[in-house]
Amino acid sequence: RCYRNGKLYGTPYKKGGRASFKAGESQVLFGLRHGAPSGNRLLRGVLFEARLHLRALSAEEVAASASGSAFVSRADVLAALDDARRREVTDLDAAIAAGRRELAELGAPVRTEESWGRVAHALYNLKEFLYLR
Repeated sequence: RCYRNGKLYGTPYKKGGRASFKAGESQVLFGLRHGAPSGNRLLRGVLFEARLHLRALSAEEVAASASGSAFVSRADVLAALDDARRREVTDLDAAIAAGRRELAELGAPVRTEESWGRVAHALYNLKEFLYLR
């Protein structure tokens, strides 16, 4: 995957397996597919910053890196908590998930115009209105 300013750029693709790059025998190129830059094969533009990592970063880590802030993963936070706090977090996660399921069961919210129409329809159909003069 390629990211630009912390946001996914282009469409990810996978071709073949992982590649190994030996120290002293590899190149890091920007603007070229392969080979040494020469002639009319130079990058037109300015790179302000580039980073290489020893592992693939998650989308959240890439966004944090692009913003300049330090990234602390959820797993790191949970590992730093004591058992009681970790249990509290998992209980809250379960409550949030249950709330989201219940909300999904209710269906899409009613539009404002439609809700006023429903109120008017209910008032119109009330039997009490039949007895008023």
